[in-house]
Parts: sequence; C-alpha cells; structure tokens
Amino acid sequence: MGARDEVTKGMQSSFDKLNETFGKKLPQRLEITEASFDALDKRLKAACDRLENVNSRLQYRFIAWLAVSVAVVGTLFFLKRFIFILV
Repeated sequence: MGARDEVTKGMQSSFDKLNETFGKKLPQRLEITEASFDALDKRLKAACDRLENVNSRLQYRFIAWLAVSVAVVGTLFFLKRFIFILV
C-alpha cells in the first residue's frame, strides 16, 4: 500500500500544480465512463475514416498526375522521333 499512497500523493500534487497554473478547480479524479469511452471511440473511428478518404484521394491524384506525365513525356518523345525522321 505504500507505493499506492505515493502515487496518490503524486497525483494530488500534480492536480494542485494544475489548479495553481490554470486558476480553476479541477476534479479530483478523472473518471472514464463507458459513455465517454464510446464517444472517444466514435471520434477516433471518424478521424480514421477521414484519413482513409484523404489517403485514397491522394492516391488517385498521384495516379492521375503520373498518367498525365507519362502521356506528355511519351508524346514529346514520339514527336521528337517523328520530326527527326521527317528531317
């Protein structure tokens, strides 16, 4: 139980420091209820979904730019050969 008392004292001193810093009363114990955990879980899932959407859009943009650049380089190379043959 000695270690637990040390942790409790450390937590209390941390809360006291935060109270001094921010000047408002903080709750003595942070409780994670099932509802707050579910809310955090939903927010995390929503953030992951947004990141997946952004990632897929960036992949499509990269593929589109790659296709356009390959087409432009291929066209320029073909025109260079075509002009060289004509001359």
